[in-house]
Amino acid sequence: MNSVAYVILMDKVGFSIGARMGRPEKAEERRMRPPVQSLFPVGRAKGTERRIEEVAKSIEHISTLDTFEEDSFGPEVLETNGVELEMVSRVCPSCSSETFESRCPKCRVHTNIQPWCSHEDCGRPVDPNTGMCPYSHDVNLIRVTKKVPVDITGLINRVKTEISEFEAHGVRGVLGLTSDYKIPEYLGKGILRAKHDVYCYRDGTARFDATDAPLTHFIPHEIGTPVSRLHELGYITDQDGDPLISDDQVVELRVQDIVVSENCAMYMVRVGRFIDDCLEKIYGLDRYYRFDAQEDVIGQLVIGLAPHTSAGIIGRIIGFTNASVCYAHPYWHAAKRRNCDGDEDALILVLDALLNFSKNYLPAGRGGLMDAPLVLSVILNPTEVDDESHNIEVCRRYPAEFYNMVAEARHPKDVENLVDIIASRLNSAAQYEGFGFTHSTSSFDAGPKNTRYKLLGTMDEKLNAQLKLASLISAVDAKDVAERVLSHHFFRDIRGNLRAYSTQKIQCQKCRRIYRRIPLSGNCTCGNKLSLTVRQKNISKYLEVTRKIIEEYGLDEHLRERLQLITASLDSLFVSEQTELTDFFES
Repeated sequence: MNSVAYVILMDKVGFSIGARMGRPEKAEERRMRPPVQSLFPVGRAKGTERRIEEVAKSIEHISTLDTFEEDSFGPEVLETNGVELEMVSRVCPSCSSETFESRCPKCRVHTNIQPWCSHEDCGRPVDPNTGMCPYSHDVNLIRVTKKVPVDITGLINRVKTEISEFEAHGVRGVLGLTSDYKIPEYLGKGILRAKHDVYCYRDGTARFDATDAPLTHFIPHEIGTPVSRLHELGYITDQDGDPLISDDQVVELRVQDIVVSENCAMYMVRVGRFIDDCLEKIYGLDRYYRFDAQEDVIGQLVIGLAPHTSAGIIGRIIGFTNASVCYAHPYWHAAKRRNCDGDEDALILVLDALLNFSKNYLPAGRGGLMDAPLVLSVILNPTEVDDESHNIEVCRRYPAEFYNMVAEARHPKDVENLVDIIASRLNSAAQYEGFGFTHSTSSFDAGPKNTRYKLLGTMDEKLNAQLKLASLISAVDAKDVAERVLSHHFFRDIRGNLRAYSTQKIQCQKCRRIYRRIPLSGNCTCGNKLSLTVRQKNISKYLEVTRKIIEEYGLDEHLRERLQLITASLDSLFVSEQTELTDFFES
């Protein structure tokens, strides 16, 4: 065509790089497994039942029996119409009564933690200042927790009266506390969470998890926020500096503003109502959020927090999307130590963290401080975030020289000065605003809202869909895709499950206690049978589909031999090689 054209025709796209998301999108509330509403222990008096009212009813039923076998109900069930729970040892400074509650149920004053000596001949309280037993017993015997009998029915009734609730709303607690001091949460908060269908995480906060997605500009009608409301939030002009008067103007996103999914907004409404109930019914303060509808969440502050870190960043909700993500400025995601490659982070309503978070709730084991808002950044400083966000280009068009050098596949360092990137704006007024973009779109959340990976059910369906798509795309080698799936996923999963089977622990079928080694009696301490935690079906679930893929796509001998070795290992575990006397008889 160049031989007959009056202008030079060049490739529209010279070089391109393809990438794929490594995980499906997500936008849903954080729930522990199983979900709970209160960090209050219920013990194992009724196996793994976590509904506190159900545990109380079972204990009441046991107490009405003339006689009962202790092995049937577990040693935690007491004849005092209660259950024995391990919790913090506290004492009231006013009436000197012992309790596990932070506020004395009699005097209503704050209680103090009371260490004690666990020596078999002692059991006396220890001075918290010295930490020494008055009878000079070993300091390693000093404890801050005790197993105490708890009248759960009486406790529920008292707490319901204190917070003016007629029912406990099916509140669920935890089996036991894993923190150092085993300080329980006030049960009233759990009842109020259950009332508003809010779930509790291990640090006392209610969280919403969402996949990170970058955003630098938006159009008001995209996020469903009226222009008048945006004016109240500080958005006065559009990206060109013209007055913001229409909902179809392009507006530059402020670096600490976020756009959340609609179901996130509705969960925040429920969390806000729970917090208002806490302020009013527990602390005797005025309601703060007063949420009535989803739109009331606009303008509210949240904390963005990534797993494996302990530092959150303040953000402000300015709108909504029906995509299963959280849109925010690349700066904001980088402030969470994220690079927007499909990571999933949590959002916490600020007052929830300030009111309900406590380090005393966190597990005592390694990693207990991770994923907790121990540090909070209020002002985002672009120079302090991950420098991956500094590589974003913020120009509105590329110069011709840049195009020519790209066509030659030159090194990025050679063209760095031709494009305006954030790194060149740091430590200046331009580091926060005035960012441009080269290609616009009709709507930033247009397209499929959920991937096929989430819509399809079984792993077989997902794998078949992936391989079918690979066979339709000319740029993809379906055989290579099949080999990669087997090598990097299925074989590793099967080997991992084999290892887990050989090193597994034993679990009680009733109370769910875990044993590293089988007790000599062969039964749990509660008298019930024990069972495996990893079963044969966990290991062999991918064997048939693996064999099918190898045959259909004619994969190499190496993968066939790997499958044979794994099959042989499984046979050695589950196929009996014992012989019978009749095997030696002549026919």
